[in-house]
Amino acid sequence: MKIFDNIMSWKKPEMLDLAKELNIKGRSKMNKGEVAESISKILLSDEYFKTVLAALDKEQTECLVNWCESNEIKQSDVFKIRLLLELGYISFENEQYSLCDEVKYLVAKCYTNESKGGLEVRDKIINYCNVFAELYEIVPLDKVFEIYDKQNHDISKEDFMELINTVNGKMDLWEIYNNSIVNTYVLEEGFYDDLLKTQGNKPFYIPSRKKIMKMANPGYIEETNEYLALRHYLIKRMGMDEVKGENLCFEIEMECKMSNENAPDILSLFDKYNVELNDNNAKKVIGLVQAVNLNTRKAVNRGYTDLQIEEINNRYMVQNDFFPFFM
Repeated sequence: MKIFDNIMSWKKPEMLDLAKELNIKGRSKMNKGEVAESISKILLSDEYFKTVLAALDKEQTECLVNWCESNEIKQSDVFKIRLLLELGYISFENEQYSLCDEVKYLVAKCYTNESKGGLEVRDKIINYCNVFAELYEIVPLDKVFEIYDKQNHDISKEDFMELINTVNGKMDLWEIYNNSIVNTYVLEEGFYDDLLKTQGNKPFYIPSRKKIMKMANPGYIEETNEYLALRHYLIKRMGMDEVKGENLCFEIEMECKMSNENAPDILSLFDKYNVELNDNNAKKVIGLVQAVNLNTRKAVNRGYTDLQIEEINNRYMVQNDFFPFFM
């Protein structure tokens, strides 16, 4: 039930009593819906909930922190404690919590400066692990810390490893296996040994801190020039619906990301979207897909594209006069 609907279920005298407590001006002249709306706005305001946090005792705060951590609530949100307590959307019993859809994404972890800082570090580390689980699919924990530490300098290696072990088993995207962050899909499908062998001694592509934060956003797509060219051709030249064209491009990129082939099999995707390839467009589309494939970051290349790996190989051969051992 939405907050407004919940308050509307109260009797008007009860609503007016709360409105008086909240110092809502002109409340006596408002109808029931206006009072409910005014209360809702205040209960959902950031500052109001921040003042309530101080009233929580240590045990309650720890319970709330644990709940936030286990549900990966974004640190940029603000914790609407007052609303959850007043309207019964949260219970401390047995650390079981239930949030309505209206407020679950409004929860944040702003208790004290010290705890907020710690939570922000934790969130950043989880973002790094999530990104690397997608980008590399297999990455040693030592490498994760090495990259994180160079870009952040805000946690010791001992505390870092302790935090990783604390959240291990709670993440849908990855888990710790052989002292590495490993994508759960790789483990479930039995690809671990083959992927590790294919990666060999290839170097790791390391994104900037800013880019890692972008990549941590759900649904992130690296829109390369080749990706944009394919999307433009499908929508503008072949007349695909814009949403369907975008979705098809996304699925093609995902297929390229998981493929070791120069020309991944994407014909089934075109069938799925009822896109007909004929003598007039097939050659062009295949060429565009091959370009996307060559410029897509792949786990088999530890985040590099096929073209980038080829360039690294060429430089290595020029410098050492023999083939690199990670080809």
